Amino acid sequence: MKVTAYSVKVGGFVSFNAGRITSCLSSAKIKSKAGAAGFVYDNVGRVESSLFSGKVKGKEQTCGFGLRNRGHIDDSGWICREPPVTDEVVNDVQSDDAPNRGQGTGADATTSENKKSGYADMELAVYPGADVRRRLLESGFWSFGKESDGEPVLNEEACRYDYESEPDALSMVDAVIISTAGELIELSEKIASGDSEAAAGRYILTADINLSGKKWLPIGVSESNPFTGVFDGRGFRISNFKIYAKDAQYAGFFGCVGAGAVICNLSIDCVVGAAGSVTGSMAGLNDRGLFVNCHAVSSISSYKSCGGFVGKNTGTIKCCSFYGSISAAIPIAVFLVPAAVAVFLLFAVGGGIVISRYIAPTYNPGIVDPNQRPADSEVIYDPPEDGQKRISIRCNTYVRVNVETMVGGIDYVNSRNSNVDVVLRVLVSDAELLRVMGTTGRSEKEQAELEADDSYDAGTSYQEIYRSGRIEIGYQIADLKLSPLSDGTYLKKGEYVMLLVIDAYDPDSNDKEAVAAQLPINVDIVDP
Repeated sequence: MKVTAYSVKVGGFVSFNAGRITSCLSSAKIKSKAGAAGFVYDNVGRVESSLFSGKVKGKEQTCGFGLRNRGHIDDSGWICREPPVTDEVVNDVQSDDAPNRGQGTGADATTSENKKSGYADMELAVYPGADVRRRLLESGFWSFGKESDGEPVLNEEACRYDYESEPDALSMVDAVIISTAGELIELSEKIASGDSEAAAGRYILTADINLSGKKWLPIGVSESNPFTGVFDGRGFRISNFKIYAKDAQYAGFFGCVGAGAVICNLSIDCVVGAAGSVTGSMAGLNDRGLFVNCHAVSSISSYKSCGGFVGKNTGTIKCCSFYGSISAAIPIAVFLVPAAVAVFLLFAVGGGIVISRYIAPTYNPGIVDPNQRPADSEVIYDPPEDGQKRISIRCNTYVRVNVETMVGGIDYVNSRNSNVDVVLRVLVSDAELLRVMGTTGRSEKEQAELEADDSYDAGTSYQEIYRSGRIEIGYQIADLKLSPLSDGTYLKKGEYVMLLVIDAYDPDSNDKEAVAAQLPINVDIVDP
């Protein structure tokens, strides 16, 4: 068996666990070439009564529940409609006679069928059969929908946590009330400045807070300056913010949570892009703190160690959940060269894609995108040789779009390593529209005219649904807003594979360069 070390370590709930995780759920869509597990990448602690109900796609070193286990995994596993192991193996793994159910690497027995599909197997990660489900139901924290094999759901009433009822709990009478975005931002800034009193304080959320797309400064930025207080969300939600802290050691809504901290009854909804060395939507590091009844919805792009809920856990996490997606943030460097080889590169990058005539009019590259903002500082490399043009970008390959507003986070950076300005276009093929929506979004007459042409191919005929303004070198745009289709209707809920086209322009003359880089992206249209 080939053994390879990977810098990317993705877990649908946590990347590394040396603490205790009880009655927790990950419903994640994970896409990683290697080094990914549905629930926990590396476990040396305890995982009990916890489930993964999503999907993992990868080529090697991937697993349905836990990839590396040197601890204990009990009454836990991957809920999937077609278990990739035989009934005999499943029954043997979850039998009460097994001394430590759920131990193993999960990468040792991947079936050939699973290798083809990209879905990891569940080797020794318990598939919850009747006995396990019965124990989960008896705990009171779980239900499985109307059907016995329905989707797992954490019971809200049973999970709610009353901090003040604990024997050693401090009184919350004098707790700081947080009800506005300004008060929340002030808290994160105080703690980041080194205010130890604020870091150890007690806080109560009294309203839902919409951060209006702001870039978030994690609460507790380092192990030397962690959050050690109490944060009771009281069932409210903090939403519409972006975590982007690529130079940070720990990144999340909470960066680093220290010993004695309690975070409870809190929900967040955010986007995480190319964040710290250890990343989680709720917290980068939980170092002996306690999370109870906390829930995160997020799309995460990360290069390194990443967990859907928490990156690294040495504390306790109970009755918490993660819903969303995790994919690798892809840095792309495409060199655009003089016209002598421009045609060859066009086909090498673009794959001979034919763009339908039904797209928006040609854009005037002189108009700068009004939503562009200066990009984060980064190392500037030597410029390309004379005569060469370079596009160097960073962006999400998974974009989660609100079905009501049609807005999603692309987090596109035209790096300072570029020497061209760019215009972005998002295209969707007729084939994808038919697959997801059952229609191409064109009028009957328009569609009939297309199909009358012998050269028409639904897979290579596109509609343009987004076009940016000019994005200058060293600038970025966070969000895109999708336009309606040809007939005026908008995309329906579902996951689409689209094409991101990157057109290059000379920053001085605004002349269009000879080559357009093209990149497939996944666009998921979802409820708010």
